[in-house]
Amino acid sequence: MIKLEKTMKFYDEIKNMGFFKRLFSWGSIIPLLTESYSEITKLDEISETNNKLTSDLKVAEGTIESLTNTINKHEMKISSLDTEIKHLNQDIKKEESEVAKLEETKEQNTDLISNLKANIRTLEDKRETLTKETKDLSGKISQFEKVKEEQQKKYDETIAKLEKREDTLEKRRQELEDQEVGKETQKFEEMKKTWRNHEIAIEQSIKKICNKYTIDYFDKEKVPFKGKPDNSIKIANEFIIFDAKSPSNDDLNNFPTYIKNQAISVKKYITELDVKKDIFLVVPTNTIDILDTTFYDMSDYRVYVITIDSLEPIILSLRKIEDYEFAEKLSPEDRESICRVLGHFAHHTKRRLQLDTFLANASLDLLKSCEYLPEEILDEVKNHELKTIINVPMDKRSKKSNLEKLIIDTKRLTGEVEPQDINTKQTAKKIESIDLYNKED
Repeated sequence: MIKLEKTMKFYDEIKNMGFFKRLFSWGSIIPLLTESYSEITKLDEISETNNKLTSDLKVAEGTIESLTNTINKHEMKISSLDTEIKHLNQDIKKEESEVAKLEETKEQNTDLISNLKANIRTLEDKRETLTKETKDLSGKISQFEKVKEEQQKKYDETIAKLEKREDTLEKRRQELEDQEVGKETQKFEEMKKTWRNHEIAIEQSIKKICNKYTIDYFDKEKVPFKGKPDNSIKIANEFIIFDAKSPSNDDLNNFPTYIKNQAISVKKYITELDVKKDIFLVVPTNTIDILDTTFYDMSDYRVYVITIDSLEPIILSLRKIEDYEFAEKLSPEDRESICRVLGHFAHHTKRRLQLDTFLANASLDLLKSCEYLPEEILDEVKNHELKTIINVPMDKRSKKSNLEKLIIDTKRLTGEVEPQDINTKQTAKKIESIDLYNKED
């Protein structure tokens, strides 16, 4: 920082000059004036313009504050110079007054008049210099004001962009949240629709199976015993009950308790003549996972909780008993074979439900992750999704599945999979290592 020692000394000399010293001692004042002017000129070198503007908001705010401080300093300087000019004008007027007085005695004071005129010219030159400096400082202030306005404008634009970006992100987040809520709502609506139609779907499915395999079917109005089970079939002169059960509302927490109570309430059918001691409760497929158990041993009878997918294999297994005139004629080997087949059917059905549920959850997670793709890519994916068609083979009554063809197709598929470095044998072992039942069960 430059100290204005010479300038201060010059001002002190001017302030302390007497009348005669002002007339005859300007020779010693002029060097101080020159040095003072040099110091004042160096003030311009101190003010450097910060030409590097950064997008950082904090730096911009600091720059604005710095410019404001600089402007205030220059305004103070201008105020000081204006005050000094006023003093100089007063001094000039005094000198002019002195000249006017001395003009009366011009002949006696010619030299004094010449010095005073020279002093006046010097003071006028200095006034012009200071006026020019004042104009220069005013120009710099205007430049600083312009830079400040540009910085403020840039700052405001940056804030506006940030707010717009924040609004866009918030809107996108709300859209994704609304989509998730909509999907969950649609999922619950579809589940409730499935549950509402569950009893009709079970009835139609059992009727279709009975028509296909020539099995006697009885609805709740035609059973020849007390009580009105939803569906009954007759195999080996025994009535086998298939009762449809579904949740009453969206809350599935009480469904296991409801099924347990229903397993107890079907005891009224067991007391009737020719009713088989095995009762089947048919529940919606999407509720089987929340049940603690699918079998209730009630001592006098047994209750099995099954889904619509397992109706046909279970009915066919029960129908095999009809091949014998009396159940007592079954040999131990045949009884063991029937039990083994039923057990395999039950295990296969439960294992299939377990794997399908796992893959369904994994598929849902994968679909949800697609929602976080860039919007342009997501729109393109949805367009391709709408254009894609999967042709699933139709199930025709007159067309029977050929077991040999299924075996050949399975071997062919395995042959196509193995070159892709997919170890089907190891995968099968890992799947078998997954526990089907909870450890508590």
